[in-house]
Amino acid sequence: MKVIRFDNNKVQTHVKSLQLTNSSEVTYANGALHVPHQHTLQLFNIEERSLQTLDVKAKNHVVGARPSPATNVKAHCLTPDQKTLVTFEELADTNSHKDIKVQTLKFWHRESMEQDLSSFEVQWLLHNPYSSD
Repeated sequence: MKVIRFDNNKVQTHVKSLQLTNSSEVTYANGALHVPHQHTLQLFNIEERSLQTLDVKAKNHVVGARPSPATNVKAHCLTPDQKTLVTFEELADTNSHKDIKVQTLKFWHRESMEQDLSSFEVQWLLHNPYSSD
């Protein structure tokens, strides 16, 4: 992946360490590329050329599933102070005898932006936020 400045059309950096899929929606905020991927959220700091990864999968919702269904980060938001992160995740399993779909809204927090992504801890968790139940 090449990062190109919009004001002068020059390549700012080449990024080779990100894991991308066809459905990856790469966004840019606070000096970093944000890339949701299966089970993870990746942040690539362009100026420092450093990659941080947050593992969002806390547990396997379908015990004994083969293969294990993937938890996908569908959307996320990081506050400007980079202390609070919100992720919207979806786990879909169509391999079982009935379709299972679990959506989760997670609110993460860390004490300072100088800490790496692994220091984020889940503060609140809401399963199936769009459910009518």
